[in-house]
Amino acid sequence: MAEDDARYLLFLCTANLYRSRFAEGLFNHGAVRRGLGWRAFSRGLLAEERESGLSPHARNGFLLAGVDPGLTSPGPRRLTRQCLREADRVIALQESEHRPFLEEHFPGDCDRILYWNIPDIDVLSPPQALIAIQDGVEAEWRRLAPTAGRTGP
Repeated sequence: MAEDDARYLLFLCTANLYRSRFAEGLFNHGAVRRGLGWRAFSRGLLAEERESGLSPHARNGFLLAGVDPGLTSPGPRRLTRQCLREADRVIALQESEHRPFLEEHFPGDCDRILYWNIPDIDVLSPPQALIAIQDGVEAEWRRLAPTAGRTGP
């Protein structure tokens, strides 16, 4: 994956069709514009791997945010231990949904995962989830900015 000096942020959700893919594309769009030196990728805990497949919710989110859907993976991809090793930072989109799976299948990696609380469409409407994802991504841009945490001139 790493061909340059970028650091990697991994977004996780269940199927890698909607929430994590939107977070990935949105993050990449803003990271390039801000010159952050970070790149996001996304994976699903139970993703059915295929070459295409992007939820209409994510596609609509990209359209509304003015983000090229090409800034996300070409299709859903399943999480592997190698993905976790390559990531400098890992964010799972819904703690109650994802932590049990991660504790069972990747117990040694759970302590380094940050959990957001953005439920899937059976609990939270797509427009609400997209806004919450955008808020979370914007917070990541600020946190990862080269001047974050600096004091004084």
